[in-house]
Amino acid sequence: MFDTRRKIFALGDDGIYILNNHSLKKIYHKNMNLSRYNYNMIKADFNHNLWISLKSGLLQLNPENLNTVYYNFHVECLQTMEDGKILVTQNNGYLIIDPNKESSLVSTSQILINNFKTPTSTITNNHLYDTVIYDVKWSEKTFIFQFYSSQLYQDYNVEFETYLEGLDKTWQAQKLQNTIQYNNLSPGKYRFQVREKINNLPSKYITSLSFQILPPFWLTWWFQSIVAAGFFSTLYYFILFKARRKLAEKERQLEIQKIKVDSEIKVLRSQMNPHFIFNSLNTIEAYIVEKRDDEASAFLQKFSKLIRSVLENSQEEFISLAEELKVLTWYINLEQIRSNHKWDFSISVNENINSNLIKIPPLILQPFVENAIIHGLKNKLNGKGQIDISIQKNQNNILEITIDDNGIGRINSSKNQNKNTYKKKSLGMKFTIDRIINLNETDEKKYYAEIIDKVENGEPTGTSIKLFLPFKPYKNILS
Repeated sequence: MFDTRRKIFALGDDGIYILNNHSLKKIYHKNMNLSRYNYNMIKADFNHNLWISLKSGLLQLNPENLNTVYYNFHVECLQTMEDGKILVTQNNGYLIIDPNKESSLVSTSQILINNFKTPTSTITNNHLYDTVIYDVKWSEKTFIFQFYSSQLYQDYNVEFETYLEGLDKTWQAQKLQNTIQYNNLSPGKYRFQVREKINNLPSKYITSLSFQILPPFWLTWWFQSIVAAGFFSTLYYFILFKARRKLAEKERQLEIQKIKVDSEIKVLRSQMNPHFIFNSLNTIEAYIVEKRDDEASAFLQKFSKLIRSVLENSQEEFISLAEELKVLTWYINLEQIRSNHKWDFSISVNENINSNLIKIPPLILQPFVENAIIHGLKNKLNGKGQIDISIQKNQNNILEITIDDNGIGRINSSKNQNKNTYKKKSLGMKFTIDRIINLNETDEKKYYAEIIDKVENGEPTGTSIKLFLPFKPYKNILS
């Protein structure tokens, strides 16, 4: 093109040519990056400056001192005006640039960041300020920056240096490369900076571009707040649930303990029922009336020992097997005397069991023996009655106690008993079964009983009760 002094200016791949009075001058430097792919057009204004439209913006060049000013916005076409202003047309309007008034808006750096590329988009840096922050999705894994020098240099050794704030610790030398790529950057804010290094001296002018990689939704503050709230809510309800369950378990244990105590009291009452005490006292009275003082004294001694032992043992959770059998023997002796020895009994303990070292719940055998006497032997008409109590330890380390009688059997007994007697039977057995159930709550269900109706030739021949108890040794004695 021509300027007012009849100079001709031309852009080429190897620089800018100035034709003046038949002399040709070339302005060139390898960092100018002026090629047919980068520049569009060149104009000279009335102040003898050259205006070169680039793909990344607008460059003002003083051909005398080679000073440059860069306007960082897109240019479709440009035209010089007589008043020295520059008319710039864009795809959505136009701008009028007054170089004297607009210089404060112009980048002072001589490095131009042409574009900022990701795998899915290209961002042209066409802003006057470097305060704009570009938002990039976290899914972008590659970031490429392209930059070049807007200044013309001759006979200078020029290199580039880059620095990515948020990643790099020092400036990175790029030699003659004008492209740099970053991969797999973490979400966050970054600032890309580039400067020239002329003859190994860094330039004071720095061009920068700020961007931020947006985090995925699961790393955002609102999602993490929801997760944290959900976590603490879950933790709160979990702790509350455990506390409620612990409280419910405590209440259940208290209820079991209450039932156990009630059961123990009912068992004690069933063993010390008024009917037994009344009959025993009547027996003593009869001996006294009949002047059978020795027998009355012996009966009274056994009766008092029984009453005292029952009261003492009922306060213990466990007593020795020997103590239980001693009290049971006193009870059987009293019932045997009252029935005029119509039946006999035997108690046998296997030789591999030391009854003094084994503990069982107190007063647990008496209800079964009482049931055998009252409902099995009392109404036996033929032959002498017999109760056999045997104790052994089976292969499962369970104490097996058998109470066997040759009475009339449960079926015949239910036909012969009156209402009160039947009620007594039902309550005594029910209390004992309830007690076994309560004991199983804390002992892995090792307490249980079996009732076997003995039959011979189709006729009842008695009842056999098998009571199974955990084999509990006294550890402090054994040690």
